[in-house]
Amino acid sequence: MFNYYYNPVTEKPKTWRSAYEIEMAALKHEERRIQMMYNNASQAEGDRKAGFLSFLRAPLQMLAALIG
Repeated sequence: MFNYYYNPVTEKPKTWRSAYEIEMAALKHEERRIQMMYNNASQAEGDRKAGFLSFLRAPLQMLAALIG
């Protein structure tokens, strides 16, 4: 009879990662995460416009959204 609650792993990986490889993978992941964060921030800044017109635009957009 097969026990559904206990399913042991029968195959082990051929090679285990060393601590150095794990650390390098974590650093690469962190670099990619930071790069994506900077890319998203630069895109958001490009959408914003400085000046008095942008100061008036936000409340008018909110009012337009409320009206329908």
